[in-house]
Formats: sequence, C-alpha cells, structure tokens
Amino acid sequence: LGQGTLMVASLPLDGPAKSLGERVPSYVWSNDGKTLAFVERFFKPLYSVELMVHSMGSTEPAHRGQQRVDGYLFSADDQYLMFRTGCIRNGRACDLHTVEVAKIKEPPRKAVEGIFSFKPASEGARVLLTYARTQGDLYDVAVYNLKSQERKTLDQLVKVPALFVAPDGSKAAYIMSEQSKQGVYVASDGIP
Repeated sequence: LGQGTLMVASLPLDGPAKSLGERVPSYVWSNDGKTLAFVERFFKPLYSVELMVHSMGSTEPAHRGQQRVDGYLFSADDQYLMFRTGCIRNGRACDLHTVEVAKIKEPPRKAVEGIFSFKPASEGARVLLTYARTQGDLYDVAVYNLKSQERKTLDQLVKVPALFVAPDGSKAAYIMSEQSKQGVYVASDGIP
C-alpha cells in the first residue's frame, strides 16, 4: 500500500522520535525544515484521507487541515502551503487552495479552479499552473501570484511539462504542438 508510520526526531538526537501519523503514504518538508506536511489515512469514524501539518518543536499533535488532498507543496518562501482538492475528471481538474503557514488553523482559500498541475517557482511567489483540455493530451498554461492573487494565461494547446526558466518565475517555457505554431516558447511579458 506504500504507507507507514511517520516519525520525526531532532538532531542531534536528544530523545525519542515523535510519531506523527500511522497510515502515511507521502510527506513534504518546508524549504526551511521547520514545517512538515503529510497525508494520513483515517478509518474511523469514516474513511478519509487528510492533509496534516506539523511544526517542528511543537508539542501539539499535527493539525488536520483538509480532506481529499491530491498533491501539496510549500511556496518557495514557506509562507504558503498549496494543495489540490475537489478533483473531478479522474484528477485532471482540481481546485488549488492555499493557506498561510503562520495561520495554518485558518480555513484555506480557494485560489483557482480546474487545474491539472501546479509548480511553485524556486524563488518568489509565482506558481505555474496547467489546465487539462477536455479532448486530447494538450493543456493550457498560466501563472498565478500567491501574494497579489493575480492569474494570467500564457498560452493554450501546449504539451506538458511547462517549466519556469527563471528562479523567480518571471519566465516560463513550454512546447506548442499546434501545427502552425510548433516549437519551444518562452513567456516573460506580463507575468504577474
């Protein structure tokens, strides 16, 4: 099943490891190593798969964040935790939610709807989004700014993956498959 008990310990080891979850198939650390997000499966009272968040050094149990999460990452500056949920079309269209890590107990905010994938820039607050078209294996690509909450479509009918080619997300590259436009494109103008 690809799941197990998730445990953490501070180094140098100065005590026993702390158990955070029992049926954990995946986890991701924040870039600064201070926060751990993971998915845990629960069977009681009803079956659910929930996003959990633990702050290192905290004595509190991990915070139960959101049910039915399919993909989650921290922003480059660790201010936001982003995740896909509410998926339809076999996971090809999901809503992207964000929550500030400093306010992890507040309800998450729906940032955009219907995304296939998301990838934060390695610096700054930009997130590259793809949207699966209903027919074929082509996608639309957009950029979303976590701070300004602006979203801009860069192009349509592209092949995945689309990638940031500047650390701050100010440039994105993608491949166009349309017969008259085939080639690799780099977008930089107007990225929010």
